[in-house]
Amino acid sequence: MLNKKCVALISVLLMTIVFSSAALAANNSTYYYIEDEIGPLSIHKDLFYIYKPFYNAQKIYRDFDKDGVYEIAVIYSGLDGNKHLAVYKIQGNRMVQIFSGKGVTINVNSNGFSISNIKYDGRYFYETYTYTWNNGKFLRTGYAKTYIKNGYDYEKPIKDKPIIRKDERITIVNSFLKARMQGKYDEAMKYLSKAYKSKIDANKLKSIVPYGSVTAVDIFDSQRGDWVVVIIRDIWGTSRVFKFVPVNEKDEYGNFKIDEILEIPRAN
Repeated sequence: MLNKKCVALISVLLMTIVFSSAALAANNSTYYYIEDEIGPLSIHKDLFYIYKPFYNAQKIYRDFDKDGVYEIAVIYSGLDGNKHLAVYKIQGNRMVQIFSGKGVTINVNSNGFSISNIKYDGRYFYETYTYTWNNGKFLRTGYAKTYIKNGYDYEKPIKDKPIIRKDERITIVNSFLKARMQGKYDEAMKYLSKAYKSKIDANKLKSIVPYGSVTAVDIFDSQRGDWVVVIIRDIWGTSRVFKFVPVNEKDEYGNFKIDEILEIPRAN
């Protein structure tokens, strides 16, 4: 009899927890707080995952408002390719969302955070806004404009989707990228020049060109020659710029080949 009573009591407690959690989850900005977790319906892959898909979540504890209680900054990579930031404040037994934002890079410091996105004003640059806590909320307190270091002239803007143009150099690069993203490295090698193939193999090719989503492909004309620019958003949500150097080399796959692939570094 005692065992049956214990089982019944445990069942009632479990049902109470489930219904309480479901009620709290109805408000997307408020979550039940247990020890150092935001949960159970916020950071775990259950109901929250259906509405706000993410991966590689990172939790950072900071006392942004200097009240002696840590706030929690959650950074995760969404399926849209961006990094997302959500900041939560502890209020009793609840977690209340007090900020949300997204960008290609997010950095959290002791008293705030910064969010960067790629923009264009004739050249590509990172537009960074800094936020700090003031007067009961996060205020935008800083701005920075960092041009992407390249050494070449940029004349055309980044597009949200790959640009389709009837240029064989772009066609060759697109064919190469499709094969690489599908893991068909032997096929991808067919679009490289003979000289370039002698320098790299399929394994090295994987490290040169990361797996990700291609967001722009276009021709850039410069005084040092024409080349194809490619923007790839990698699995970490970071947009990276690559230079593909075409060369005249005819075979059954076309009149051009890729003679070099270089990543254009971000300026410090």
